[in-house]
Amino acid sequence: MKIAMVIDAWDPIVGGWQVHVLNLCKKLISNHWCEVDLFVRSLRWEDWKIYNQDELLCNWKLKIIRCWRPKTFFNFFERILSIFSIALKIIKEYKRQQYDLIHAHAFLGLLSWKIASVFLKIPIIWTIHWANLLDKWTRSFYYYVEKILLTFIKYNLEITVWSSFLIYHNFNKNIKIIWNWVNIEDFRNVNSFKNTNIYKILFVWRLEWTKGIDILIEAINLINRSILDNSNVQIHLIWYGYQEDIYKTLVTKYNLEKYIFFRWKIIWEDLVKEYLTSNLFVLPSRTEGFWITIIEAMTAKIPVIATRCGWPVDIIENWINWFLIEKENSIKLSEIINDLINNKIDNIYKIIDNWYKTVVEKYTWDNIVNQIFKEYLILNK
Repeated sequence: MKIAMVIDAWDPIVGGWQVHVLNLCKKLISNHWCEVDLFVRSLRWEDWKIYNQDELLCNWKLKIIRCWRPKTFFNFFERILSIFSIALKIIKEYKRQQYDLIHAHAFLGLLSWKIASVFLKIPIIWTIHWANLLDKWTRSFYYYVEKILLTFIKYNLEITVWSSFLIYHNFNKNIKIIWNWVNIEDFRNVNSFKNTNIYKILFVWRLEWTKGIDILIEAINLINRSILDNSNVQIHLIWYGYQEDIYKTLVTKYNLEKYIFFRWKIIWEDLVKEYLTSNLFVLPSRTEGFWITIIEAMTAKIPVIATRCGWPVDIIENWINWFLIEKENSIKLSEIINDLINNKIDNIYKIIDNWYKTVVEKYTWDNIVNQIFKEYLILNK
């Protein structure tokens, strides 16, 4: 089967949903004998590295095709122009080698595929990794754009990674819930040792309002300083984004510089070590889909505190799987962190073993990719 896939940004060494797409391509090739052309934007990242060359991976069965001119990711004007460049590139490549279907990820990538699919008349699948604006219910121009893309435009199949997406009225009737996954072997094959003299709290993802970084900072501020000092608590924010100054100002306001460290995005192998050497993972989001960072932390066998939104609600079972709190509740968050620091949580190792078993049973690569490939076969009958 020949598959055309698209994603807006492409830098999979840093993790997240780009790792999702890369591993999806690899598993489709190795397990199901597919060939994949992956269309992405040419980019100039913040470190000024330019990515504009095509690549051949997986014994030439995965081709990375970079389109348009290299600009920074957050350049809105360039992102819009790249939509048409990618669509034209897809149509051109299709004339050379016909694709069986199109699988789109991320919003602007979707528009490129939709334009191309109109001309090529082949099935289009869209995986929805998040719907932050819909979940916030904040009426704005971008809210209505997201709503139209998610629920008004017709696709052959929508794949959602969390069940609460189904509450929205949707013109698409073929919607399947297929969760994200993690490569467990990446965590088993890394040698790492925890520093027993430090209690390390980890956050991984974008520094922005939806992720609730301010809630985490406020929670740390509520914990007694003597507890933080005596336990040698460190909070590492491994991130990328554009609101760093806002949160650094908040850290300075509360005099937390000795406890909270801002760290720029790191390569995947080093990120795995960060999980394995941490004592706690916190994701205090205001809105979520299914963020792979949570199951990455579960795979590393560390406690996870998440908020009651998106995918975390799908698997919570009487606090057996992990600690689920209400959104924007810095007081409750500080209480749980304090209890964990002071070893006041009963059966914590049993809880950790339970969620690791959950990952092994439900969120492995082979299990999820088989589900996606089955949907490909249905669309190509």
